[in-house]
Amino acid sequence: MMKTKRPSPRAHNPSPIAAFGRLTGNRVDEPVCRQALEDLQLVVPFDGATVYTQEASRGPFSCLARVGVTIPPVTPENDSARRDDTRISGEPIILAPPANDDDTIIAHTCKEIMCQPLGTGESAVGLLMLGANEAGTFLPEHTAAVHTFGTCLALVLERDRLANQLEQIGKEAGQAERELKRLHRLLVRQEQLVTVKKLATSINHEINNPLTVIIGNVQYLRLTNAKLPENQNERLRRIEDAAMRISEINQKLLRMDALIAELVGEQASEDDTEE
Repeated sequence: MMKTKRPSPRAHNPSPIAAFGRLTGNRVDEPVCRQALEDLQLVVPFDGATVYTQEASRGPFSCLARVGVTIPPVTPENDSARRDDTRISGEPIILAPPANDDDTIIAHTCKEIMCQPLGTGESAVGLLMLGANEAGTFLPEHTAAVHTFGTCLALVLERDRLANQLEQIGKEAGQAERELKRLHRLLVRQEQLVTVKKLATSINHEINNPLTVIIGNVQYLRLTNAKLPENQNERLRRIEDAAMRISEINQKLLRMDALIAELVGEQASEDDTEE
């Protein structure tokens, strides 16, 4: 079976921090992470590497990037040889793939697997899985390099996750601010409506008082002076009709609040559409 070709070691290989440091200014997407793994391959002689991300502790793994053969997320929790050890430490763990592994590619090519948990404190962000075609490939200096690289990768992944959360919070804050402004405008219009209604009620009261006196006296004169000349009786009738007309207009002032409320609702809808 053809083995995966690895880059030949260099006299002055970059350290894992230096190799990954060139990429920390970017969001860690698939191309960026794959380049970081290729940099790590200059230091650690692996034949396959896969980075998995994890949204929450014990949550499902999602493949972010890989170099060479895909290494499944084998951890002490699901590895039959280490089933009793259910705690993943921050140090790399060397695992031998089980003989009955369902993944035939891994079972026939990788004789040694290194699992590097990616986490910051109590927060798990994923796994770094490395595979080698020969047993005994990973030496102590390799595990130290992988641990350093994994620490850097975990910090950047956590940074990106926090940045995404902050971006989402910013969007929610923007929506809340727009809603607050809308409610403020509605409150101002409601206060204006209350002011107009109070003014209309006050005007109605001020007009009704003298108007009642006028109408009452005109009707009294017409009833008590039945023999008034026709021209005077006509004048009294016109005065009464005009007073009644004023009374009708005055009553309409009390119904203006419904019209104003309708106009307020239409204006609020227009403002929401503009936003």
